[in-house]
Amino acid sequence: MNDQFTGKERDAESGLDYFGARYYGSGLGRFTSPDPVGIMRQKLLDPQQWNAYAYVRGNPLRFVDPTGKYVELSGGEKERARQLAALKTAVGKSAGSYLYDNVDKESGKHYVGILSGGPDGKGPAFSSLGAVANKVSGIVADTQRGVTISFEAPGVTLGSDTPFPIEIGSGKGDTSPGWTSPDGASIELTSGPIAKLNASLSSNGKPLVTTLADVLGHELGNVDSIWYHGGQDSDGDAVRTENEVRKSEAEPLRLGHDKRGDVTLSGTPF
Repeated sequence: MNDQFTGKERDAESGLDYFGARYYGSGLGRFTSPDPVGIMRQKLLDPQQWNAYAYVRGNPLRFVDPTGKYVELSGGEKERARQLAALKTAVGKSAGSYLYDNVDKESGKHYVGILSGGPDGKGPAFSSLGAVANKVSGIVADTQRGVTISFEAPGVTLGSDTPFPIEIGSGKGDTSPGWTSPDGASIELTSGPIAKLNASLSSNGKPLVTTLADVLGHELGNVDSIWYHGGQDSDGDAVRTENEVRKSEAEPLRLGHDKRGDVTLSGTPF
């Protein structure tokens, strides 16, 4: 193989470029197999994504699709493993078995891969395995945008150039265990411990334990809201998505964002 289109390896026999998730035919200007993440509700809001064979929305001069899918894991090996483990928990046990660390041969970067049909190739579409899996499907399959998951040390201030800067921390006081950039391109998670939330926010009336998977689900709700709903109810979408994670883990539900009842909890998080 030799390097060709967008720096990918081209197979000498087939003339196809290898993108990790699937092969691309440069002469055709499209992938040779459909997007492996399947159909998701987000595509109703972005009809161009229904073309499961298209490369970067048919505009390679503007957009790049490094592996045919784009949620990046970052940091060292242990950090990436922890991020992927949290994502597997967030989407639920069945859907989590579909996810793997997909390493791009050219750049060495690590992306979230989704096994078509699951580990045995015979399972249902990943996007059908729950509300959070459906959201992750839409984010992974988005050919226009990408999101990078990172860890930040407690005490780091993020969004200093925005109206709402936040200090990464345990979640106590004015700190937050997670942050999503205004464009949804970055999710930052605390590398430290996560504090319990006030009992008033918990469905069982006790201080609310929050896991890294809960935090990541919360931030994925923010990304989904920013990308597909104009960020109109980002806090609500974040809490509703977090609660889908909590349901799958049999945890008490969160009853508000900053205080009890400040967001709508009913209905699906879409």
